Amino acid sequence: MNSIEIVLWVQLGIFAVFYITYISLMSFQAKKSNNVKMQKIFPTISLIIPTYNEETTIHKKLNNVKNLNYPKEKLEVILIDSGTKDKTIQIARNFQQNNPDLLLRLIVEEKRRGKASALNHAFSFSTGEIVVISDADSLIGEDSVTQIVSNFGDPLVGAVTGRQILLNAGQSVATNIERGYRDMYEVIRVGESQMDSTPIFHGELSAFRRNLIEDVAPESVADDTELAIRIRKKGYRAIYDPDAKFYEYAPPTLKARIKQKKRRGVGLIQQFLRFRHLMFNRAYGKYGLVILPSEFFMHIISPILLATLLVFFVLTLIINPFYLPFLALFLVIVLIAVSGLSIASKFASPNNKTPNPLAVMLAFLHSQMCLLLSIFSMLTKKENHQWEKIEDIRALWKP
Repeated sequence: MNSIEIVLWVQLGIFAVFYITYISLMSFQAKKSNNVKMQKIFPTISLIIPTYNEETTIHKKLNNVKNLNYPKEKLEVILIDSGTKDKTIQIARNFQQNNPDLLLRLIVEEKRRGKASALNHAFSFSTGEIVVISDADSLIGEDSVTQIVSNFGDPLVGAVTGRQILLNAGQSVATNIERGYRDMYEVIRVGESQMDSTPIFHGELSAFRRNLIEDVAPESVADDTELAIRIRKKGYRAIYDPDAKFYEYAPPTLKARIKQKKRRGVGLIQQFLRFRHLMFNRAYGKYGLVILPSEFFMHIISPILLATLLVFFVLTLIINPFYLPFLALFLVIVLIAVSGLSIASKFASPNNKTPNPLAVMLAFLHSQMCLLLSIFSMLTKKENHQWEKIEDIRALWKP
């Protein structure tokens, strides 16, 4: 066995052992009973909606917020707009005049500085005990704010994020890939939350204790994840609640999905590098010793490893074509293992559904490719911190 073959088998071994071990561990953790001491409470809330050219979504979003099952006297809504060029503000002002029962505050920034800066500005105006952040192109479940806030009845919980429900799950190959991605990674988020905390948060619906919030870095792309990690660093849990639901459209094309996932990947990699000092730090328990290193591996090491594995795979076949049956057998074993994990994860999944193994594999490979593109973008400094709309998604919002 030559050196190229040895490297190939070592890479395959690392890849298979890590993912089978971590997903199995998270599936086991997710099956445990909820360890959050939830209470039905109604603290004051500041719900922040950052906008930029959202004329196609903002009326439906504000109407959605108005119909939330939460006491109106306990809810203030802060719409922070950054340099909009369309009718977003005009629509919001009309809604404000026509719905005086909703405490809606409009903050207009003349210059577009990015979502992170907009949120920092909005934090200074928020008066609620809990700050909820929700993107303009998502809808919050009627009872989801009440549900997400109930987690703060546990004094150890400092941040909570919700669960995505796709409005167009079966529309195309791209949306089916996203559904496969969510099916598997939901189990990981629940497992991480049960073990300690999850670092991955969703800007479509996330809630934080106001007294724990720090300003995020102005260049931050994944501001939701940065807030969650900062709060966990203070000693509070940051968890995923699958019963706090939000609804949104997935990118309907592969091109749009790559664009979205690449940018999201940049933000997550940015945070894992920024907070790498928390990894393998006993002061943060299983979060520092297990969860953060594993997420670092999945988002940074794994895509690079997968790319080099592909190169060594091709080199091995060029040198020794007789290796093809053995490698094919190995891949079949991996697929069987993924299928077994998919079936096992049904009992840990929030929707009690068996993920499609083929869809999970396809979603995994596509997401790893997007992460590799994210790494390349960061190395070449081609990304900026201003959020960019996916027009294919906005088109789905039009009547």
